[in-house]
Amino acid sequence: AIASDYFSASRPYLLLGGGGQGMTAARAWSAGYRVVTNLAQLAAISTASTSPVCGMFGNGSMPYEYDGMAGLPHLSGMTARALALLENSAGGFFLLVEGGLIDHAAHANDLARCLPEVIELSSAVDTALAWANGRTDTLIMILADHETGGLHVVADNGVGVLPSVTWSTTGHTSTNVTIRAWGALAERLAGALDNTDVHAVPLADV
Repeated sequence: AIASDYFSASRPYLLLGGGGQGMTAARAWSAGYRVVTNLAQLAAISTASTSPVCGMFGNGSMPYEYDGMAGLPHLSGMTARALALLENSAGGFFLLVEGGLIDHAAHANDLARCLPEVIELSSAVDTALAWANGRTDTLIMILADHETGGLHVVADNGVGVLPSVTWSTTGHTSTNVTIRAWGALAERLAGALDNTDVHAVPLADV
């Protein structure tokens, strides 16, 4: 249903990620997207291009960082390329970057695969912050929609060694999650917010 919305209704200018669940190259082509399937093709797209782009890297979820990317782009690399392709938009832009495999690894209580995903998401945030440095027209928000797994760190085992942890579930929990914000309107995200109220902040001055 989400794939159908992408291609026939909301039609975002840029889609980068894995495939499957209705996301196919043929469907993207028929909807008028320029389709790229590897890192080299993504890098070759001109920043002057006005054609919508769909980067479809595989036929399912992206691989875990832990297992190797096999030549596919990292989240931070996709973030950098997305910013380069969007930054000249006359009316500005909204970019959503998701470290979705953090949730998958936490559902499996797989710390070894979860942590590299968190680190790569942090690298993507650093990429966005570096791009926005010096700007006064940009809001960057870092947040989660929920906690997964009931993760609790028991002991720090030193640099390069996984910490000792416990998990309380393989599902979602009601634990509050943090939201970090930088830039224009960031002060409106201070304190406790219901997650359904967050979206109103970047739209406040639109």
